[in-house]
Parts: sequence; structure tokens; C-alpha cells
Amino acid sequence: MLAQEMRHSFRFDDQLFRFGGEEFVALLQPTNQASAVATLERFRADVESQIFSRVGHVTVSIGFSYLLPNDTPTDVIDRADEALCYAKRQGRNRVECYEILVADQQLAPKEIAKGEVELF
Repeated sequence: MLAQEMRHSFRFDDQLFRFGGEEFVALLQPTNQASAVATLERFRADVESQIFSRVGHVTVSIGFSYLLPNDTPTDVIDRADEALCYAKRQGRNRVECYEILVADQQLAPKEIAKGEVELF
């Protein structure tokens, strides 16, 4: 049901992936920061207002980061995960951007090791 809500909320050209039990990745087509925040916030609010069969109301916490030149998938996912963890620590049901959190000194910049991604 959450995947259906994702398909509804994002554009046709955005790429959506399940990234584990309850985690998802959305690769948005190039957009500016305000549009990305608006899209993710709209999705968060839509999920919050839905009633899901068997579980009722659920919420989502969202962390996101920009895809930078020379990033590996691990790099951007690690940054987004830092923002997601921050959102959860701040009470959940939030959208947080890694770069904004670093600029606001809410997170320390993280040196991300250039590693490998294990795809399965």
C-alpha cells in the first residue's frame, strides 16, 4: 500500500526502489531544493492522512541528500541515512535534508569513505 502511495506521489520519471524491509529510495529527476522538499513533504503528509488496512495510520520519516558529481550510490545513501536518523531522533514523521542540516550545524559533515555497494 505504501508503494502505491509512492507511485501516486512521485513523477513518472522518478525512480522508486525498495531498499530493505521498511526503507525505500526515491531518485528524483533534477529539481531545485524547494521542489524536492515540497514533493517529499507532500508524500509524507499523504501517508500520514491515509488509513491503511490492518494497521490504521502510519507515518514516514524521510532523509534526503543531493546526488553530487562522482558520488557512488553508497555516498548519497549514507548522507540521506544521516538525515533520516536525525529525523527519527527529532520525533519522526519529518522530512530532513542532509545538506541543510550540515549548513545549519545540526549535523557535522561526514567524510564518506569511497566504498563498494553490495547489490542483492
